[in-house]
Amino acid sequence: MLRATMKELNELLPSDQFFRSHRSYFVNISYAQKVINERSGHGIIVLKTQQHVPVSKSKRQKAHAMLGQYSQALGTNGGC
Repeated sequence: MLRATMKELNELLPSDQFFRSHRSYFVNISYAQKVINERSGHGIIVLKTQQHVPVSKSKRQKAHAMLGQYSQALGTNGGC
């Protein structure tokens, strides 16, 4: 059985399509619908399936930027 660490996955996955939003989470940007800011400084990425994925404080700004870039490439607003 092949097992990869999160660090190894981060190196293997295409960075223009996948985003490591938190210590234990990767998000395929094409499934992200919007980023919600929380009062604590953290964030939540809402997927098209309505599932919520946590975003760390340090990665929240990058989450907004990545979703904005992806939405702009598709010609949509991305809900940021």
